[in-house]
Amino acid sequence: MYNNSYKGFKRNRFSVDRRSRRNRGVSVRGLKIARIIVAVLLVALIVSTVFVSMSFFNNSSAPAEERQKSVIADEEEQNSELTVLVNKNNPLDESYKPSLSKVDGFSVNTLAADSLSKLLSDARAQNLSLNISSAYISYEEQDKLYKEKYRAYRTKYGLSSVKAQAKAESVVPQAGESEAQTGLLVKFSTEEKGGLYGSAAYSWLDANCVNYGFILRYPSDKADQTSMKPDYTVFRYVGKEHAVMMRALNMCMEEYSIYLKSS
Repeated sequence: MYNNSYKGFKRNRFSVDRRSRRNRGVSVRGLKIARIIVAVLLVALIVSTVFVSMSFFNNSSAPAEERQKSVIADEEEQNSELTVLVNKNNPLDESYKPSLSKVDGFSVNTLAADSLSKLLSDARAQNLSLNISSAYISYEEQDKLYKEKYRAYRTKYGLSSVKAQAKAESVVPQAGESEAQTGLLVKFSTEEKGGLYGSAAYSWLDANCVNYGFILRYPSDKADQTSMKPDYTVFRYVGKEHAVMMRALNMCMEEYSIYLKSS
């Protein structure tokens, strides 16, 4: 009886051991599977986090890049406007009109407004009489000025149509052919006796204009290039960098335009 009980006990214990081992095997496999699932979930979480971060970075940096491109484009556009050459061979369209601001009651190109205001302020701080007598002129106004000058040469001086046109154009360009339409051309005057040329105001202006971005538009030694009579009252805003360069190279707008294209 004892032997049978012992044998039964052994069989039962063996069965328990087998079940225990099976249970332990199941537990180990379950743990391994659980670990694999956790690892997969962790990898998925990391990947999704990286993806979201990259998407956020790309989305947040895109506007900055677009703004930078926009700023560069604006600067290039402004630079090309400052150096635009306007004459008989390079006319402006009738519809062209720049952005304008007021300086001393005159309309000028907004790009030149601050520099022009500073120039006048500094000149007056030196007790110099320096004023604006003319600035922006529209296409329609320029057309009127030219036709008045043309008629004067025809009727007052009795010149032929061809000669009257040539004479008029050397003093007052036809509509679309004057840089006054850009708002970058400024005509100065003074209250000093004898006019601007030769005055203390002109001496200061001639010496310092480039520091404010202005150049004398129609100098006497460049008449062959400009096809205009010399005029010491008319100055053109091109920005300080270009003004200093033009003075160093001793170039007028026509020459400088060729220089820019070739450089």
